[in-house]
Amino acid sequence: MKKTFLLIIFLFPFWGIAQELTSDDTKSTLQMKLDENQYSISKDIYRLIISTPLKDLSYYVPDIMVLGNYEHALYNNVSIVASAGIRMCNKSFGLYVPNPVSSYHFTGSAEIRYYYALQKREKKLRPTQNFTGGYLSISQYFLTNPFTIISKAENVSNKDAAPGQAIIYLNIGYQKQWKQFYFNCFAAPLQFYVTNKPIMKYDGSFPAGITIGYVFKNKQKRFSR
Repeated sequence: MKKTFLLIIFLFPFWGIAQELTSDDTKSTLQMKLDENQYSISKDIYRLIISTPLKDLSYYVPDIMVLGNYEHALYNNVSIVASAGIRMCNKSFGLYVPNPVSSYHFTGSAEIRYYYALQKREKKLRPTQNFTGGYLSISQYFLTNPFTIISKAENVSNKDAAPGQAIIYLNIGYQKQWKQFYFNCFAAPLQFYVTNKPIMKYDGSFPAGITIGYVFKNKQKRFSR
């Protein structure tokens, strides 16, 4: 009896450790099942977004873009993204400008993205839902000439509004989806204006932007943990 009692005392700590490890594994597995959506990536992702480029912090009313956004998964860390919509540009819209000019344009972009940290995020059990994480990309941006101009000044023409343009950006960015809410921010260390001549012009600026939006529900999944 004494030997049995001593054996129980000796083995009890190991039983407690085993129970704790089993409990932790069970909790981890349960958490993974509950959070399955946080690690899944839809093949096709549809969003409605509002974006503002941080082109000049001296502007107290920024440009606003309302866009439809589509992202298609090519691989588990590569996608293509297309956006199209309307942009309101505020040219010379500063604190001391008496007659600011607002113009409305059609705009669009095409982009290919490489998500460089998805595997690390998965290993650390951090969400990767619909490409949540940091990325590098190259994008082609288009802006048409204005279809509407608004200003208190008289004799306003297209020359007073933001011009149509085509720009190639090299971006570094981050995006996140939480349920149906979408957030994105990016900066473009390099940008090139595509001119009428067969050359590209770099103006030395450093544009950035912030985006929020709504992600439409899509049951189709391509990649998951």
